[in-house]
Amino acid sequence: MPGAPRDPRAGGDPTDPRAGGEAGATSPEPTGDDLRAVMRNWAAGVAVATTTAEGHDHAITINSFTSVSLDPPLVLMCIGAASRFGTPLRESGLWGVSILPFEAADLATRLATRGGPAGPVLDGVAHHRGVTGVPLLDDALATLECRTVATYPGGDHDIVVGAVIATSVGPGNDRDVPAAAGEAGDDDPRGPLVSFRGRLRTSADRP
Repeated sequence: MPGAPRDPRAGGDPTDPRAGGEAGATSPEPTGDDLRAVMRNWAAGVAVATTTAEGHDHAITINSFTSVSLDPPLVLMCIGAASRFGTPLRESGLWGVSILPFEAADLATRLATRGGPAGPVLDGVAHHRGVTGVPLLDDALATLECRTVATYPGGDHDIVVGAVIATSVGPGNDRDVPAAAGEAGDDDPRGPLVSFRGRLRTSADRP
């Protein structure tokens, strides 16, 4: 009868979001594939993380990257626990992040390959050394240099928190340092490189 109170003996919780059409029915626990299907719909910026260990440069494409705190300035990135980048990152403790413009889509794809490109990882890629000595890409929209202050296990990834040591905004030939000196880079006409639904795209407001 409509409006009749529910018999508590029926089992299940009608407020449980896992409940199905029948009392007590539940949906399967989400899998990694389910999470991947959802996160494909989250547009994420794309960057290249870099470090130098034992005289060799290392670089990898990342899109799990965000700011954590402004005071003190902290950022984090997530790196696969078995990633080729993990060991040199732990050895160095210093790393850079170069935020990519759309024009760097081919480079992002190349540095995202399992095992990395053959030969020197930044061979043929215009870059310079930051104040920490890590390589930074000349054509980046902006860059950060960081020192690892904490690493946390996160399933099949490591969550790496970095204290920001140096920042810059704008291409290498017209770079504003520090980034806090005005709205540096806002007149850069290039759009950002964005990952969305398995494809590299761009998103930018145009006048």
